[in-house]
This record gives sequence, structure tokens and C-alpha cells, in this order.
Amino acid sequence: MKKAAIILFFLTFGLLAFGLVIVLTASSTFSEVKFDNTYYLFKSHAIKVAFGVLLILIFSFIPYSFYKAYLKYLLILVVPVLIYTLIFAPSYKGAGRWINILGFSLQPAD
Repeated sequence: MKKAAIILFFLTFGLLAFGLVIVLTASSTFSEVKFDNTYYLFKSHAIKVAFGVLLILIFSFIPYSFYKAYLKYLLILVVPVLIYTLIFAPSYKGAGRWINILGFSLQPAD
């Protein structure tokens, strides 16, 4: 089991690094034209990736039994958010999937 966790760890961070390279190569010209900074969109994406990695590290140290204790309450919270998304989310190309909560865009289906 430990070997599988190590492999998963390296695969995850390899994909994160690959994604950063892809964002850099795909957006550098657009960033230069739009923002006068070749690395503007790359920096923005890198900050979001770093925040995600930080959250992964924090939540990886919390035992799953802790989540099990609050599962019913989280389910009661999530269902109304999904219904809110279905009714009030702005539609983009015919689908309303994203909602804005406190300045963050959130896709509750994830």
C-alpha cells in the first residue's frame, strides 16, 4: 500500500508540473499582449496550484473518521447548494454549473 501511495504522489505532482508547463507555453503570448507581462497567467495559475497543494497537505493529515462524523451534516449542506446551482447559476453556453460564493467561483458538482 505504501508503494502505491508513493507512486500516486509522484504521478500527481508530475501532472501538476506538466500542467504548469502547458499553461506557460499556451498563455505566454496572450499574457504579453493583454497584460504586458509574459508570466501573468502563469503566476496566477501557479498560485492556485500552490493553494491546492497546501489544501491537499492539510486534509491528508486529517483522519477519515473525522469526516465520517460530519458526513450527514455536509450532505444536508450540499444538496441545497446543488439545487441553488440548478436554479440560479448563470448560464454559459447553455449550462449553469458555476456559482460565485464570497468572491470564489465554485462548481458544486465536483
